[in-house]
Amino acid sequence: MLKGIPVSPGIAIGRVYICDSTHDLRHLVERTTGHDPEEELKRLRAASKQADRDLAQLIEEIRSDLGNEEAAIFEAQRLILRDRAIEQEMKDILAVEDMSAERSLAIVIEKYAQTVSKVHDDLLRHRAADIRDIGMRTLSILLNEDQKDLIAREEHVIAVARQVIPSRLISLLKQKIDGVVTDRGSRTSHASILCRSYGVAAVCGVRNILDKIVMGDVIALDGATGEVWINPDKDVLKELDHRRKERSDVWRKLHANQNKPALTKDGVRITVEANIRTARDAHQATAVGAEGVGLFRTEFLYINV
Repeated sequence: MLKGIPVSPGIAIGRVYICDSTHDLRHLVERTTGHDPEEELKRLRAASKQADRDLAQLIEEIRSDLGNEEAAIFEAQRLILRDRAIEQEMKDILAVEDMSAERSLAIVIEKYAQTVSKVHDDLLRHRAADIRDIGMRTLSILLNEDQKDLIAREEHVIAVARQVIPSRLISLLKQKIDGVVTDRGSRTSHASILCRSYGVAAVCGVRNILDKIVMGDVIALDGATGEVWINPDKDVLKELDHRRKERSDVWRKLHANQNKPALTKDGVRITVEANIRTARDAHQATAVGAEGVGLFRTEFLYINV
């Protein structure tokens, strides 16, 4: 049994699907060549515009499915993509070296990603994944790669990576993967937020997980405890089945009592309130018995302005 950080509750068992997305982008384009700097710049700008359009569409889908907070993850990526200083650095490289648009993009993106990954602030350090996400999106357009690659046709799949980038994770979540296990990450990473929003079991911080698995392995995880098993035996599977039934019973009891007043054993009345950020959150809170609003994240009202 391996131990990581519990980031999204739930029990999941399925076939391993390795989707490592943390390679240095420069290695992906070492063999690409460019000839005319002006032509390469045109290709770069066209790919950036396409990536911007794709992000805009993705933002609307996420906003509709999950709300403004999750959509804001990709709004931030869009701002980075539009940063003129980044484009100027790529343009400068193309002007002085016989280099492809892909190579210039990878060099600049890796420069910023590595810089951010070395800062002391944990929240900022995890933004390196967002920067590489932008780079991968634009590189895929330049290389004419199909981003809609399907997961192997398994009934249950667990995605495993060193650190899965947000847009790649969205694609996987929409393909109904059962769980996520990563080597890196934290409870505050964008990937963790998205897993919780989609209700997909996830554990991060399982050190060197990719060195311990191969394609074809079965992996099991408990997103509430941070436990992960590779090729679990019958005893582990029996225990996980027991946990799943036990938790389902608890949720059923809670659901049955959701509209009853909350009382302590000595008869003290407690008001149950929910934290919300959108009208959708308010409807969901009401549906599960919330009696009021505890915290209203009003800053999200301005994201759409």
